[in-house]
Amino acid sequence: MFPSPSEKEKPVYDILICDDEDAVRGLVEEIVRTEGFSFLSARSGKEAFGKAMENEFRLILMDMKMPDDWDGLTAIRSMEFCNENRRVIVVSAWLDDKMKQDLSEERNVIGWIEKPFDPAKLVSMIRLGLGQPLPGTD
Repeated sequence: MFPSPSEKEKPVYDILICDDEDAVRGLVEEIVRTEGFSFLSARSGKEAFGKAMENEFRLILMDMKMPDDWDGLTAIRSMEFCNENRRVIVVSAWLDDKMKQDLSEERNVIGWIEKPFDPAKLVSMIRLGLGQPLPGTD
């Protein structure tokens, strides 16, 4: 027996947050929760990849430097291989000129923000990434 269409559909969330630092991940979670976005979180690139395979996300917030074998760039490239439409905003303290050049060549990366970041700027980037108008621009 074949699964029904509803059994095949993956849950859809607005955002996947990936950061290995509990404090940063918690702050980003609170920001997106306050803004009313649905989300899941991951502590590593490998965990993020697994969640991206099981769920649909409209936007991914990805840290770059993480302690496991999969850094953020590896996770971004792996997710792109499986779904060409994933939009990514990089949230990282490790954004030197070489990394920015590498990220600019990744078609799913739509922007980046350096830690420590201004929460209002992150919210603006998220809204743009989700195709939502910024407050006061309606």
